[in-house]
Amino acid sequence: MHDVLQLEKSGIATSALVSDAFKPQAIYQGLQIGGGSVRNLLQILVWVKHPISDQTPSQMQKKGETCYLDVVDAISSERHISNQNVQALTTESIGARKVPAAECDT
Repeated sequence: MHDVLQLEKSGIATSALVSDAFKPQAIYQGLQIGGGSVRNLLQILVWVKHPISDQTPSQMQKKGETCYLDVVDAISSERHISNQNVQALTTESIGARKVPAAECDT
């Protein structure tokens, strides 16, 4: 998540693929390290059906084919943070901040 936000802040369109089982945790972590808002984060996060770690190469390929267009959309459109919300990623906002867990529910 740190790398994704730093790349976005630098103007490089980026997307993070995250297991859908970890959606609340990914959003919470993104908010804690300066991702701006849940809306900002949802613009760059692409959810992959859980599980991931025990999948065969063939199963992973199918998962990749399922989310491929979402990744392309996230990095090739005006959807990515660097074009719409770069102010939310100032140097000051990269530091940790307290965020109520309720903000992570979507």
